Amino acid sequence: MKNLCIPGVRLEYFDIIDSTNSEAKRRLGAVPPEEYRLFHKTVLVAGEQTAGRGRLGRKFYSPGGTGLYFSLVYAAGSVSDPGKITAVAAVAVCRAIKSVFNVDAGIKWVNDIFVSGKKVCGILTEGIVNPLSGAVEAAVIGIGINIYFSSKMPEELSLRAGGICGSSLSGAGDENADGGKNAEMKDRLLCRIIENLVEILDGREEAFFSAMEEYKARSTLIGKTVTVSPVIDSRERQYDAVVTGITDDAQLVVRTSDGREKTLSSGEVTLHANS
Repeated sequence: MKNLCIPGVRLEYFDIIDSTNSEAKRRLGAVPPEEYRLFHKTVLVAGEQTAGRGRLGRKFYSPGGTGLYFSLVYAAGSVSDPGKITAVAAVAVCRAIKSVFNVDAGIKWVNDIFVSGKKVCGILTEGIVNPLSGAVEAAVIGIGINIYFSSKMPEELSLRAGGICGSSLSGAGDENADGGKNAEMKDRLLCRIIENLVEILDGREEAFFSAMEEYKARSTLIGKTVTVSPVIDSRERQYDAVVTGITDDAQLVVRTSDGREKTLSSGEVTLHANS
């Protein structure tokens, strides 16, 4: 992977790092806003993360040998809503998984990718704001993928997490899962995701619209009953609702038990076991 060449993309590899998103933000924070473009399409890839981060301040378990962890800096000037970038990034990942592994993947709003009922990928997009203008002028798109299920995964995660290919190669330990065939698959997956994502972000409005329609079509929640846990307005209690759709801005549309329709731009949703 260290010698991987993707046209138009600058790739840096770390055997181990705290977090590729954190490193990207450190670099952007060290320069004035007019120099954000210097890092445009820089991709930081880690063999292992010691402090991987997920949505809502959660930790993202990132052991060596079993996964692919990277961040793409997109700094083309004015940047789209980070929520929409997360949505199209999810589509880019799903397309790549299908291309490399011939496996179909679904998307749980807003940033989780599932294969065979198990979470195999999480995405964290962080907008970088110009402190002078208040505009979002860059985005750091962090993607963590479990290619293989780690036998060392914490118990609380192992119940809902999985790997695209199941367990480690031929039952080998996690430390051996990064050899020949797996390394080649990682390279192919990384290239395909970046190619897909940059094509969407660089493309015309039609490409973005098409990706958003695919995001909706891949939803694992449409028509299902979920429990909604608000995170911005903590005064609002959890409530149950049926998911009725997703907007063009990647917001979730739900119908509550009393028939009210609500559009969610944030929050946590948990699928009911019997849905």
